[in-house]
Amino acid sequence: MKTVQSFINIKSYSKYQSILIIIILSLAQLMISLDFSIVNVALPSIQAQFHLTPTNLQWVVSAYALTFGSFLLLCGRASDIFNRKRIFLIGLIVFSTASLMGGLAQSPAIIFISRALQGLGAAMLAPTALSLITTTFPEGNQRNFALSIFTAMAAIGFTAGVTLGGILTQFLTWHWVFLINVPLCIFTFIIGILIIPNTIKNHLKASFDVTGAALIATTLLILIYAITQISTPGESIYEIIILFGICLVFAVSFLFVEHRADKPLVPFDIFRQRNIILSDVIMFLAFGAIAGFVFLITLLLQEGLGYSALQTGLIFIPAGIGAITGSILTPRILKRIDFSKIMLLGLIILCLGIIGIAKIGTFDSIIIFMIMYYFAFVGTSSVMISLNIAGTTGVEVRQQGLAAGLITTSQWIGGAIGVSMVSVVAALLSLSVGNNSLTRTEIYIHSMIVSIILVIIAILLALYLTLRRSSKKNENKLNFFNQYIKQ
Repeated sequence: MKTVQSFINIKSYSKYQSILIIIILSLAQLMISLDFSIVNVALPSIQAQFHLTPTNLQWVVSAYALTFGSFLLLCGRASDIFNRKRIFLIGLIVFSTASLMGGLAQSPAIIFISRALQGLGAAMLAPTALSLITTTFPEGNQRNFALSIFTAMAAIGFTAGVTLGGILTQFLTWHWVFLINVPLCIFTFIIGILIIPNTIKNHLKASFDVTGAALIATTLLILIYAITQISTPGESIYEIIILFGICLVFAVSFLFVEHRADKPLVPFDIFRQRNIILSDVIMFLAFGAIAGFVFLITLLLQEGLGYSALQTGLIFIPAGIGAITGSILTPRILKRIDFSKIMLLGLIILCLGIIGIAKIGTFDSIIIFMIMYYFAFVGTSSVMISLNIAGTTGVEVRQQGLAAGLITTSQWIGGAIGVSMVSVVAALLSLSVGNNSLTRTEIYIHSMIVSIILVIIAILLALYLTLRRSSKKNENKLNFFNQYIKQ
C-alpha cells in the first residue's frame, strides 16, 4: 500500500479515495476488454445451440464491433461537453442491461441485439473512463501510475477473457460469459456513485454539433461494417468497394461540416500537437498487430493443434501475467526515461515475441511458446500504457474526452483491420497452396507476417517520435542555458 500511496498525492482527494477511483475506472476497462475476448471462446457453443451458419455466427462479434467502434469518438467528445460521471454511469446501466439480456437470450436475434447494446455501453465507458483518469490526476508520475493500472487492465482482460471463457463454457454454459458482467457492473455502479468526482457541465452543451455527430457515427459505422465484411466468406469485392466509397463520401462531408462549424464536434486544432497524431497512428498499427496476432494464436491452438477451449484458456495465462509484469515495471521506468522510449522498447519486445512464436514452427515445446507469449504481452502492456500517455499529454481539460476518444477509436479500428487482414491472408494461403501442401498450423504461422509488418512500421514511427522529443528537450535545455548566460 505504501508503494501505491507514494504515487498519489492529490490535495482534492484522500489517498484512499484516489486509489478507489483508479480501481473503479480500471474495473470498467477490464469489463470491456474481458467481454471482447470472453465471447469468442463461447462461439462454438452458441452456434451449436441455435444452429447458426458461419455467416450468421460472425454477427455475435460484428454487432458489438459496429456500435462500439462507431460511437467511441462521439461518446468521448460528449464526455467533454456533458457530465463525465453521468455518462460513465449511464454506460454501466446500458452495458449491464445488455449483458443480462444476452445471458437470458433464447434466440439468435436477442443475442445480436444484446451485443449491439453492449457495444454502445462500452463506447460510453471506454473514452469516458480514460478522460476521467486524465482529468482527475495531473500530468506526471501520478497520471502515469493511474494510466499504467488502467491500461494494464485492458491487456489483462483481453487475455483473461479467453481463460475465463473456456472455464465457464466448459463447466457451466455459454450464458455465463454474458451474465458474469452483471454483478461487476452493479458493484462498479454503486462505488462509482460514491467515489467518482462530479465534473462541471461545459458551456458548449448548448451548441452540441448534432450534424457532425451524425456524420462521424455514420462514417465509422459503414467503415467497420465494410471491414467486417472483408473476412466474410463469399462476400462480393464490389460490394465492399461500394461500402468504402460511401464511407469516403460521409468522411469528406464530416470534414466539410466540421471546418465550417462554430463549435465543431472535433476541433482540428488538437492535431497541431504532433504527438497526438503520431500516438493515434502508432496505436492503430500496434493494436492491429496485437489483435491479429491473438486471433491467429487462438485459431492455431484450437484448430491447428487440437487444444480444447479450456486448454487454450490456460495457455493464455502467461500472457496475462506478462501484461501485469509490464504494468508494474512501466510506471517505475517512466520516472527515469521518456514515455516515447518506453513505447519504442515495448514495440521491439512485442515484435521479437511474435517473431519468436512464428519461428517455433510446429510448437514442439508448448512451454517455449508460453514464454514467448509472456514476453510479447510484457511489450504489449508497455506499449498501451505509453500510447495512452502520449495521446493525452499536453491536451487541455476541455478536450481530454476527445483525445481519449481518438486514441480509443484508433485502437479499435486498428484491431478490426488487423483481424481482417490476417483472416484474408490465411484464406488466400489456403486457396493458393491447398491443404495438402500447407498444414492449417503453418497457414496461421505464415499469416503472422502481417502482424510483424505492422509492428515494424509502428517501431519506425515510435523511433521518429523518440528522436523528435529528444531533440525538442535538448533545444529547450539550450534555450534555458542561453537565457541563464544572458542574465
